[in-house]
Amino acid sequence: MNNTINKPIPINNRQAFKILDEMLPAEEIQSILSKSKGEFLTDEHFGLGQWIRNNWIYADKEGKGLFAYDSDHPGIIDPDYQSGVFLEKYYDHLKRKQNSK
Repeated sequence: MNNTINKPIPINNRQAFKILDEMLPAEEIQSILSKSKGEFLTDEHFGLGQWIRNNWIYADKEGKGLFAYDSDHPGIIDPDYQSGVFLEKYYDHLKRKQNSK
């Protein structure tokens, strides 16, 4: 995975999904889709999850990005938890895309 990002920090899931869909190689997306959600979450906590924490959570100094406030989980500010919840949503997004083909 490319460890740099040339786009602003996303402010919603739609923007974040688009960035990841464009950034991740097709073979990595296929690898994700071959796993159960639980396997994906475990495998990617220190992979894609760490990338999200470093590039979207910790890097959001102004507190205006996607993880500034999660309306599904108000009051949750732990970066590990935030990235885990997002990874679940991203997995579901990829499965929906796969099933719509």
